[in-house]
Amino acid sequence: MKKLQKPKHLREGSRIAIVAPAFSFDMQAFENGRQFLESRYKVKTLVLPSIGEKQAYFAGTDQRRAEEFAQWLLDPTVDAILAARGGYGCTRIYETVLKKMKTSKKKIPPKIVGGFSDLTIFLNGLLQNRNWVTFHCPHIVSRLFREPLKL
Repeated sequence: MKKLQKPKHLREGSRIAIVAPAFSFDMQAFENGRQFLESRYKVKTLVLPSIGEKQAYFAGTDQRRAEEFAQWLLDPTVDAILAARGGYGCTRIYETVLKKMKTSKKKIPPKIVGGFSDLTIFLNGLLQNRNWVTFHCPHIVSRLFREPLKL
């Protein structure tokens, strides 16, 4: 196996893209999570205007979700990609996103990619296909994101 590709550390001012590659979600919970992320960690969040789209129980069409994920993966100015929510739908777009990465002429530096649930296909796939270190972490809309467990 090739050497693991580690992303840059996040710091104040880092640019974090939020994607919705699976289920749709409550926009108020999304905005609450986004505001928490920006104010707590002093980062800039990036979202496409189409992130709130819905088709059945998905966050828009397969094409919309795949293009969104690929756009942020290919953007060299993005330091991290976090998921708004999991659910189901990532397996439907994974191959399309991977193909866009493979056919891109851009050098794609590793970046933080985080989520859980259905996002596991991307977390494991980026490790297997790109040797990227990825992160299992709460989604933006989850209460755990804004209110960590107190032990």
